Amino acid sequence: MSTDVQTKDTFNDLMRQADKGDPGACAKVGHIYAVGDHSLELEPNRALAAQYYDKGAQAGDLHCMYGLAGTCLPENPDKAIALLETCAKGKYIWSLATLGDLYLRGRHVPHDANKAFQYLQEYTSLCRPDKVGQNTFRVRWDLVLYPLCLLLGVGCEKDEKKARDVLTELTNLGNLSAGDILHTGKLSDWMAAKRFNFDTKAHGPVTLFSVAGQDQTQVSTFTSKPRVHKPQYEVLHKEHLSKFLQRSLIPDEPILMRAQFPRIYTVDTYLRLFFYLGLGRWIEHMMALHADAVSAALPSQAYAWLAQYPQLPVYILGLYGVFHFLGRMIKKWTTEIVLTDRRFIYKHGLFSIEMIQMNFWQIEHSDVTQSMLGNMLDYGLVHIQSYAVQTQEDPSAAKGLLTLPLIAHPFLFTRLIEDNRQLPYKNNGVGAPVPMWGGGRR
Repeated sequence: MSTDVQTKDTFNDLMRQADKGDPGACAKVGHIYAVGDHSLELEPNRALAAQYYDKGAQAGDLHCMYGLAGTCLPENPDKAIALLETCAKGKYIWSLATLGDLYLRGRHVPHDANKAFQYLQEYTSLCRPDKVGQNTFRVRWDLVLYPLCLLLGVGCEKDEKKARDVLTELTNLGNLSAGDILHTGKLSDWMAAKRFNFDTKAHGPVTLFSVAGQDQTQVSTFTSKPRVHKPQYEVLHKEHLSKFLQRSLIPDEPILMRAQFPRIYTVDTYLRLFFYLGLGRWIEHMMALHADAVSAALPSQAYAWLAQYPQLPVYILGLYGVFHFLGRMIKKWTTEIVLTDRRFIYKHGLFSIEMIQMNFWQIEHSDVTQSMLGNMLDYGLVHIQSYAVQTQEDPSAAKGLLTLPLIAHPFLFTRLIEDNRQLPYKNNGVGAPVPMWGGGRR
């Protein structure tokens, strides 16, 4: 079992830099105290988080101001909103998104559709892959709030043409939520739908406009039957995990998502087993069919041995196929990839167990690689970049890159990572820290 041996040294270096007043270090240390760190045995400490955020905020650092706003909610919403508005004047992207969302929902501020529209419009115009990273941009669901305001006439006049133009631009840049709306004409993401008081969980996706090949449907009506959704983020019970992993979790630490191997992995494993069994049978048949040629090519003793045991190729290749099958299935049965409300956990191994765990703040970015078939069936490889990564198996991990096994719905997985990695945290009164905005966990 490996641990993040660099974490404590890195944290101590950050503390020294923060104590000297370095704004970047203050932002990182503040975030660590805001969410806690299991590997450092640090529980969330809002007071210390606010202390370091405040030190960086006094130096004018927008990251620290944004983080300080997160520690002020909900006890001091006036101060938090003032800090967010200061960040918004400095064109801090996440502050624009937060203010737009808060005014849209009327949370901690009076409901104001016009202000929400203005903040969301500026956020959508500034949030681009070159500023936030391609993968972060790809998974941001909140980018569609501005075009949805245009489609539904929230804070503005309805303008379907302009909304489609914005969705087209966002789709061309790679945003998944915009692409889903543009290609289907429907809103199925319940987080975005909730902002406009639609219940897609109970009633199914909301029809926004018609697309080629579909009948025109009145805007904001519900389909009669819910569309089959890909798995959403949901709180799972610890009983679904192995006892080893259950012992590693903090009490009252919710499980947000457990990544699963795709079905194609199991199908491929069985196909490989049948291939080796079939290959053995084919070799046995060809040896019997071309006995003279085999006799001439092999030493007499070897041929006599094969003639005595004609099914030897079947046994050898079949045994190899069985061991190969068991190896792949044991990997599937013993691998657990979990996201909790505060960290990422990757455990694998049967007799020698290796577990990698890191807080979201330790993840620099996450990427997805998909083949053409993977893109069609929604599975792929997730690559996690972090200075804290160190494994026994993956040589690339020495450079801070961890590549996970094939998982189903990889973009949902990275989307949850990015949502938690980017946002400041507050305490919701029940123990576990949750994002300052976003309406809770998916």
